[in-house]
This record gives sequence, C-alpha cells and structure tokens, in this order.
Amino acid sequence: MSYSTLNPPVLKSSAPIIGPGNIWSYRSTDDATAVSVTGYFTNGDFLGMRVGDILESFDTDDEILTLHRVTSVTMFGSVTVSGGSQVDASSYHANAVHFDGIARLTINSLTCTDGAFIAMSGWVNCDYTGGNTPIIWMVDPDNNANSSWNLTKSSHSSSIQMGSSDGLKSFQAVVAGSPSVWQHHLYAFQTDLGAGLKLCAAYINDVAQSFNAPSTIPFLNDASGSFVTGMNGLPLFFGGITGFANGNFIGDLADPRLMPNVNLVVAGDIPLATRRLFISASGKPVDPAIATAALGAPGTVLFSGGSVAFPTNQGSGGAFTLTGSLTNASTSPSD
Repeated sequence: MSYSTLNPPVLKSSAPIIGPGNIWSYRSTDDATAVSVTGYFTNGDFLGMRVGDILESFDTDDEILTLHRVTSVTMFGSVTVSGGSQVDASSYHANAVHFDGIARLTINSLTCTDGAFIAMSGWVNCDYTGGNTPIIWMVDPDNNANSSWNLTKSSHSSSIQMGSSDGLKSFQAVVAGSPSVWQHHLYAFQTDLGAGLKLCAAYINDVAQSFNAPSTIPFLNDASGSFVTGMNGLPLFFGGITGFANGNFIGDLADPRLMPNVNLVVAGDIPLATRRLFISASGKPVDPAIATAALGAPGTVLFSGGSVAFPTNQGSGGAFTLTGSLTNASTSPSD
C-alpha cells in the first residue's frame, strides 16, 4: 500500500507552545519501513506537520505500533519521518490510583455516539468495602438511564447494566470477582438482537465468563426488543455519586476505558488478538496507546496515569470534574 491523502495522519495532541512537538496518529497497512520512506507523507506540510513532531504509526496488518520523529518537511509538499521504534507492550508499567470513598469524577453531559454496541476495559483491585454496591461508574441515576458498572459486596461480583436513555429497556450481566487482588475486566455488549438475549462477551483476567450459553448472560430486565444504549448528553459519575453513601467506590483502578458504539465482538466472542490490545499474554497491562491506535480512537472515556494525570479524560467524551482527591495506589497490576 502507498500513502493516500484520503487517509492522512490525524493530530492527536498539540504542543504546549508554538513550534514542533505535536503528536500525530496514523493507521495503515504499511509497516515502519514503508512509512519512513523519504517523502512518504506527500501532503504533510499542508497538514501542519513540522520537524520534531512525533508520529504514532499503527500497522493494521501486523498490529504493531511504532513511534517516529518528523525529520524533514518540504515547503508545500512532503514530510519524511525517522525509521521508528516499536512500542513494546511488555515495557509498559501501569500507574494506579486509589479511590477513598469520597473521591469521584463527574461530567454533566457526556459526548459520545450512542449505538447498539458498547465495550469497556479496566483493572480493578477492591476489597468490596464501601457499601453494598460500590459504583465504578453510572450514567444519569436520577433519570433511570440504567447504565452502570458496580460491584456487589455480599457476593464479590461485578455487575454491568446497559440501558436505553429513557430508562425503559435494560439488561444486566453479572460475573464473579475476587476481593483484594488485581483483576482485568473486559466486556463487550450488543443490544440490537431483538427480543430475548442481549449479547455479552465477558473476560476477567483473560478468562471467558460464561453462563447458560457461551459468552451470553441471560440475566435480563428487558426482553421486549432491540434498543440503543443511551449515554450521549447525559451525566456520568465515576467512582461514586453525591449523596449516595451506599455506593461510593473504595479501591484501586488502572487504565479504565469506556467505549460506546465500539464493537469488539466477532462471532459472539472477543478475539484473542483484540484482547491482547488490553492485556498481555503474561496477564499484565498493555500501553493504552496500542488499543487507541488499533481501534482508531481512545474511546469516550479513558483515565490513565498517576493521581495527577488520571483525572484528565484522554477520551473524546469531554472533561470531568474531580471531587475530593486521588492518591497513588500502593500497588500496580504491572507489579
């Protein structure tokens, strides 16, 4: 494949001052060698690429992410980047933060595209204290939007509920968890299958969670038909809700990601290659940049980093407000 101006690099983040330092994201079937050919980006100057900028290039054929530096720019013409270095998933160390039952992140109006698919991923270490149903996130509880991820203290289980924006249709998936150990949760849902079962593919620590049928959990509040999961324009509470003393989360989180209208399912399951975007073969966290490059977007909500960086949403859903304070967790899922 050769470069096409119909598939240009996308500006991911801007430099804090005028000059080089922008970060660009590029997805194609070309590998690092092809991308680094002289003048590969024929319209790079027009796009605004400058010497010193960083390019994240994801080879969609081999699922390899490489980092490059812009080395030359031709006026009104092409851009050349360096040979690039592969991002090694095994070298990534996830930072984790501690929620103390008071800290929470909120947004009054989430920006996303609603659809019949939704996916989510995150690392959790919780002793299931903090009430009967400690909440990791919940959408618009006052108006019964019924989309949430919470933990159940009595059964040490993880409960994920997806609902329509009017609160009239929803279903719930429940899987077993373990207290006081790091666990990776990966879920993918589909809600447009008509009356009856709604698809849920669930993995904890890369192990499929199955109930009555492979990758489906027939625990339904609604069997009347298809629905679109409603989140756009609604408030989202992350880590707890004001005045809801029974539901504030106490525990540690790392790299949680919420992805409305993203489909991770193939033939009723999340493929191994897709799971490797979030959890390595050795059961450790993978750099969030790898999934972002592979999926073409970070998702609506992505929190990553230590206590200072974590409250800044790296997703496209908008800025959250932190109430209380976060601290760095004493352990990490990378340990």
